[in-house]
Amino acid sequence: MEIKIGDKYLVVTDKYNWILKEKRIIDPKHHFSKSDDSAERWVDIGYYTKLEHIVNSLLEKELKESECNSIRELKETILHIKNALKIEVGEIVKVG
Repeated sequence: MEIKIGDKYLVVTDKYNWILKEKRIIDPKHHFSKSDDSAERWVDIGYYTKLEHIVNSLLEKELKESECNSIRELKETILHIKNALKIEVGEIVKVG
């Protein structure tokens, strides 16, 4: 199973886990790069036993990366992220 969440995240499953992946763009100018072309790849960023844990983890990750400077901005950001996740995940799990 593969569930794409926006352009940035992908959820896949194995026999035991829900796996959260994040899209990364490979910089061809990086000293470890073996190619002259930029490429994208999916990097595992977490393994979860329940889908709702992925949703909570994504909420936390997006909040930590936000630039909120007040409680009001934090609240608005939380609501925005929750709504986006609800739409993307299709109300599979209840957020918060």
